[in-house]
Amino acid sequence: KTSQIFTLAHEMAHLWIGESGVSNPDYTLRQNERGSDVERVSNRVATETLVPSADFRARWRNGSTSIETNMRCISRHYRVSDIVALRHAFDLGLISSEDYWTLYEDYWTSEEMALNAPHAKGDSGSGGGNFYATVLSRNGRAFASAVISSAAEGDLLLSEAANLLNVNVGTLTAISEWLSEDRLSIA
Repeated sequence: KTSQIFTLAHEMAHLWIGESGVSNPDYTLRQNERGSDVERVSNRVATETLVPSADFRARWRNGSTSIETNMRCISRHYRVSDIVALRHAFDLGLISSEDYWTLYEDYWTSEEMALNAPHAKGDSGSGGGNFYATVLSRNGRAFASAVISSAAEGDLLLSEAANLLNVNVGTLTAISEWLSEDRLSIA
C-alpha cells in the first residue's frame, strides 16, 4: 500500500503540473541531481506530501540513534516504506551515499531472503504465511493481475510494476507464475 500511495501522490503532481514524465530516473543520484524536471518536481511533491522535510529533519536523531532505527521509526510514523524514509534521509543529506547504498542493498537482500524462505513458497510446517497470498491480499487479485499483465505486455516498466505491488522486481515472475497456478487450482 505504501508504494501505491506514493505513486498516487506522484501521479497527482503530474496532473497538477499538467505534464507527463519519464519514469526512469537514475536512482544513484540524490533527487535534486536527477535529470527530468517534471519527474523531479513530481517526486518532490509526493515526498513532501507524505513526508514533510521540516518535520522529517526534526524527527531524525543524528548520532543518538542508528540510521536503521531512525529509518524504521520514521517509516512507522509517516506510514511509508523503510526505503522511502531511507531515500528521504539521503536526499536531505542526513546520511552518506555509502550508508544509503549499504542499507539499500541490505533491505533488498533481506526481502530476497524472505522470498526464498520455505514459508514464502507456501510450504507447510514453517509457521509463516504464504508470501504470494499476502501480495494478492494486500493488493487485490484484480489489481495484481492487471499490473502483472501490463508489465508482461511491456505497457508498464518492471520497476513500476514492482513499486505498485510493493515487491522486488525479481519477484514479479514468481508472482505471475503463482497467480497462474493459483487460477488453475481454483478453476
